[in-house]
Amino acid sequence: MIAHIRGTIIRKSPTRVIVEAAGVGYELLISVNCAERLPEKGREVHLDTYLHVREDIMQLYGFLDETEKEMFLLLISISGIGPKLALTILSGRGAAELRNLVSRGDVASLTTIPGIGRKTAERIVVELRDKFSSLAEMEDTGGLSTPQTETVKALVALGYSRQIAEKALKKAISEFDVDPDSVQNLIKTALKVLSGR
Repeated sequence: MIAHIRGTIIRKSPTRVIVEAAGVGYELLISVNCAERLPEKGREVHLDTYLHVREDIMQLYGFLDETEKEMFLLLISISGIGPKLALTILSGRGAAELRNLVSRGDVASLTTIPGIGRKTAERIVVELRDKFSSLAEMEDTGGLSTPQTETVKALVALGYSRQIAEKALKKAISEFDVDPDSVQNLIKTALKVLSGR
């Protein structure tokens, strides 16, 4: 599984971007909202990714932030919504607006998105309304940067609570000479803090 990519933007359009990493150009499908927030061609970018595999195709999807990716994953978990339709939905409504529409049960607004009929809109509301607590947690990162967010997630995956992980990370950054943009170094240093070394 390809979880993220960091590289140089070679080409971009409203629905796709080509990112060169280690001499290889990766084409990623993206939402219009993501495209509008991308840096200019020739600049470095970091994208979270989702690799969709079928018997006849492998396609990468790119996201500038974890919230959009999580919303995408929630959408494709709904019967009848594939990755391309999920991107169309995210292009028509950003993740935050979509969450508000679902929370309010606003089926009418959802049906204004191309490709979404009344039944699909109702299914989105019914299936996603209860799943948004996980997204709310992801957005509550206390002002941490993306590498710091990734570090907290890694520590939580190792069994530490979010609160303890965030406390250890903040101590690691304030008391040790650690690169705040290196997830690997942040994890190592935070683990030292947690082990009391």
